[in-house]
Amino acid sequence: MADAVIRADRGTLRIRDAAVQHLVRRAVLDVDGVVAHRSGLDALTGRDLPRIDTSLSDDRVRVALDVGVEWPHGVATAAGGVRTAVTDVLHRYAGLDVAACDVTVVPVQPQESERTVR
Repeated sequence: MADAVIRADRGTLRIRDAAVQHLVRRAVLDVDGVVAHRSGLDALTGRDLPRIDTSLSDDRVRVALDVGVEWPHGVATAAGGVRTAVTDVLHRYAGLDVAACDVTVVPVQPQESERTVR
């Protein structure tokens, strides 16, 4: 995990990997059809969705994502929306250029409504 260092005339700005991942997570979960997902075993292994891996180098970042898309949303549409959202948020809020944004879509069944037992 490296920090991005952006140099300007007035100094430098260090962007931590965790900050980039936080921005990406918020952007991804705002895309239509993308959901946060955690099943029983995932909670124990830390394999909940979305999973985010970033690699920073100067003012460029590579992002690899595993995202849950709720059926019946289109996979290609959701993946494209994720790429656009990630690129936009990182450029706008962190001044980073996205060198690559690899998105793996995991289909997720819609959550059943909770049943109340009386």
